[in-house]
Amino acid sequence: SKETPALPSKLKPMPVFSRPLPFSANDPSSPEYFAEIAIWSTEASAEDVGKLWLANSDKYREGATVVNDLLLDRWVQLDPEGAVRTLALHPIGSGPAWTAWAKHDPEKALAAAKASNRKRSIEWVVKSIADKNPDLALKLIDEDPSIGGFVISSITARLAKEGKYQQSLDLKMRYGTTSVSQELKIWAKDDPHAAMRWCLARPFGDSKNRETVYDTFLEKYPDSANELLAILPDAKTRLEFAEKRMTRLLQKSPQDAIAFVKSQSNPESRDKLSISLGKQLVKSDWDLAADIVKDLAANNVPLAYRSTCVEINENDHMSVSLNPPAADLIMELSQKNPKGTFELASKIAEEKDQPGLLNAVQNTWIFADRYGFSEYLAAQPPSPQRDKWTAELVFSLTSHSDPVRNDYPSSIEWSLSIQNAEKKTEALCGAAMKWKEGDPAGLEAFLSDKNIPAANRDAVRKAVETPTDFLQGE
Repeated sequence: SKETPALPSKLKPMPVFSRPLPFSANDPSSPEYFAEIAIWSTEASAEDVGKLWLANSDKYREGATVVNDLLLDRWVQLDPEGAVRTLALHPIGSGPAWTAWAKHDPEKALAAAKASNRKRSIEWVVKSIADKNPDLALKLIDEDPSIGGFVISSITARLAKEGKYQQSLDLKMRYGTTSVSQELKIWAKDDPHAAMRWCLARPFGDSKNRETVYDTFLEKYPDSANELLAILPDAKTRLEFAEKRMTRLLQKSPQDAIAFVKSQSNPESRDKLSISLGKQLVKSDWDLAADIVKDLAANNVPLAYRSTCVEINENDHMSVSLNPPAADLIMELSQKNPKGTFELASKIAEEKDQPGLLNAVQNTWIFADRYGFSEYLAAQPPSPQRDKWTAELVFSLTSHSDPVRNDYPSSIEWSLSIQNAEKKTEALCGAAMKWKEGDPAGLEAFLSDKNIPAANRDAVRKAVETPTDFLQGE
């Protein structure tokens, strides 16, 4: 029988050492492996220790660091400069060597790092010093604040672990880190009121800090929301917390969230929460969101975009559109159900708001379902508003980039239904010219169809052949 050839090994060959490795070094799963490598390293040369570290470096990058940490610690005892030089050329970089050296001899490591004129080398050393001597590390940071951002997290993490939350957070803020949400999350579990007071004393800090306390508090103390509300000193933070509370209630029961919003005594906060709740409800329950809009209208909350005149200087003014948050809620409703939102807006909007609000919703409706809107439009009596919407429908029927998706015959029919002569002419001419450009064969078939009233065909023909004369009414 033929021998099966051995598969090539994927293992890298071990380098040659001046002091041979113990037999178990070839079997990392051996229970004696770590102990025998440790004994071997105490008698091996710096060169041999470095060789073994490099041979295992792939494992080091994958997280199997116990043996290599031991080897690196021994290497920097024997030849720290050599370890730094070697790792500087390795993909891992010199950071682990500086760290290990600083643990073994912080004074010499720091002197060597400063002599290297490399800021990152100094940062690695000071960060290592911070693990055992945070006071010395802080002193070194005070001497060179530029290294604080890299080093300070080691000190603050230790302080937080010891329960010194405020000292930890103050240090982070002092050295330019405004987001301290991870530390605040731990603190808020132990003492949410103290954590919240710390945030409130720094109103210009990262907003995520307050949100972290809100979320942690509501997660651990869901039935004690009023206790935290009692220490919130201003409307902004009370609204932030109330919105978090409302969102959590919504996850369990929309009715509980609605009841919570209605229980708010401050009308402005109640309206803002209502709008926020409505936007969250639109995705899951359009009818409930619509009920919120009805309540907003009953409370005289502005619903439509409005323009106001703003003075720039004594001689100049400009028109600025005001964007009330409730208008955004209505537009989100219209994205979900344009017809229902249009009908809702026509019933609840104030007389001065209704045209602008309906125009905004109508645009969404035409875009989403132009034939559904045309059915509504066909049932409306003649009026300037109907003419305006009809012209916009004509534009929609002829404006798709793919001519196949346009409905040119319907656009002509709708153009001819406009009562205002000038608007009719503009709409008909625009529709006819787009038809000629997008589907000339279809236009010719229309003009030749004896079943279409001659007056309609003549009007379209004139609009196409002499558009300038047609627009001038000649």
